[in-house]
Amino acid sequence: MLYTCQESAELFEIYQEDIDFLVRVAPRLAEKSISLPLPVLSPSSRLRRRLAFRNERNLYRRKCSRSGRSILSVYSPSKPY
Repeated sequence: MLYTCQESAELFEIYQEDIDFLVRVAPRLAEKSISLPLPVLSPSSRLRRRLAFRNERNLYRRKCSRSGRSILSVYSPSKPY
């Protein structure tokens, strides 16, 4: 089934396997299954939202607190960890 992303207006498809998965992982309360909604965002929009809060733009060279070796880290050398 083709759907339109509410954020980017991009067309994306939801396959029957995806619908079956949502039915399978739906929570149960008192032997009654609560249905999960179908996604309204395209996979690329969902990925963009998940990655929006990650800090991978600023990398720092520092010494590993455990081994003492030089590493690349998302934490600046001024941080204690």
